[in-house]
Amino acid sequence: MAAHRYDRLLDPASGNSLARLAHWIPTGGTVLELGPAGGYFTRYLKETLGCVVDAVELDPAMADDARPWCRRMIVGDLEALSLSSCLAGNTYDAIVIADVIEHLRDPAPLLRELRTLLTPEGACLISVPNIAYGGVIAELMQEEFGYRPEGLLDRTHLRFFTWKSFAALLEETGWHAWDWNAVNLPFLDSEFHLRVETLPTPLRNLLHDHPRLQCYQWLVRARLAPPPEPAVLPEPWTGDRFPLRLFWADDPAHFDYTRSALTWGVIGSEWQTCSIDLPTDAATTHLRLRLADRPGYVRLYEVTIADRQGKIVWRWTPADGLAALAGQSMDIRLAAAGDHALAVLDNAESWLDLAWHGRQDPESGTAQRITLSLGWPMSADFRAASAAWNDSLHPIRQENESLKSLVALRDSELANRDASLGDLRERLTATEGRLREESCRLGECAEQVRQLTEQNQLRTGELLQMQQTLDARLGHIATLQTQIARMQTLAWWLKRPLHWLRKLV
Repeated sequence: MAAHRYDRLLDPASGNSLARLAHWIPTGGTVLELGPAGGYFTRYLKETLGCVVDAVELDPAMADDARPWCRRMIVGDLEALSLSSCLAGNTYDAIVIADVIEHLRDPAPLLRELRTLLTPEGACLISVPNIAYGGVIAELMQEEFGYRPEGLLDRTHLRFFTWKSFAALLEETGWHAWDWNAVNLPFLDSEFHLRVETLPTPLRNLLHDHPRLQCYQWLVRARLAPPPEPAVLPEPWTGDRFPLRLFWADDPAHFDYTRSALTWGVIGSEWQTCSIDLPTDAATTHLRLRLADRPGYVRLYEVTIADRQGKIVWRWTPADGLAALAGQSMDIRLAAAGDHALAVLDNAESWLDLAWHGRQDPESGTAQRITLSLGWPMSADFRAASAAWNDSLHPIRQENESLKSLVALRDSELANRDASLGDLRERLTATEGRLREESCRLGECAEQVRQLTEQNQLRTGELLQMQQTLDARLGHIATLQTQIARMQTLAWWLKRPLHWLRKLV
């Protein structure tokens, strides 16, 4: 299968993964880039940062494209090359491994070897996809795991990592993480947007605001020595919270998740303030609130809407009455309770439309921020509802634990298979060495046979000439023998008359 060609335009102000990696590279430094593809990042390193760049690329055609910005280009497989031999005598201020690790069967040997190529103060800069991205989770919930030409499930990806598993790999190979940087991607902008939007509301809300589930890529700056303080990660899940989602539209029939924003409140807090900002280009006349993702009780003390200058253009307090708070609603029962309005939420999809007229009323101005003072008290009724909610989540948690066990088992099996493959590769390498030696010996023998054949052909020609000469001489001898026999016969006959004559005398 031909390698998929990744071509990018590097915008230093974009905040994408390459732009962030570039901020970690010293101007004028010496850089080793693994997997430069067509050289879009290589060119930036050379022309903008003034770096000296050596690179290693698997695809010969892409290597040719990146070569003009490299001091040296090595074409080969990172899992077959010995970089310490190919780059002997070189050390680097930065080693860039952008979207490469996941394409290797076993990245550990490469990461160990790279330690020998880094200057003492240098850094290894790595980007790796996050398999714990909420879009992948949404797809798994629907029993899908579809490979694609590129993205998180690129069909050429061989290894998958969460930040925990990648941190373990770094530790195993002798690296120390100094910085973790999350490249977040809204689900609606990802290849998984259809999967996320078909989930039930509670699950969708969980995915939308879990800080690590929105991370599409992890960027890591790793060094040879440990950092003075542990590297800081994005805040983890903070406990039992409820989502407060604001929708905006010009037509109440057109509320959808593409025009919504989310914040979180704390369950059990009697009084808290939550604010949601609308995009600066959001022109709207209707606002809808979804107060939570489960049944429960919410106390509303105050709701305000501010314009772009921070001026309050609409305010509701309990003294204004329930009619001044909401127009339409669904599965929410409102009751006046002195200093607050009590909202009884019957299910996860409960909502109410604020009684705000927006641009229809010139005095209302343009909505930019909505702020709510509210509380979710930990009442006995809520504890019962919370217990029921946790009971409903119990099967999901059990399935999650089962999946973790299955993944751990598969990881162990993969590790064993990787070890077996490593042994097979070593034996194959040794066998290939012996085959090369035997091939050399066979070549030498073939040369000797060729020389002997030539000598034999020469001697055969000489023997034929000698045979011809011998045959000619044997023919001549036979002729002489015939002549001698005739002469002997003649001599015998000549002797007989003399014999008779002697008798007569």
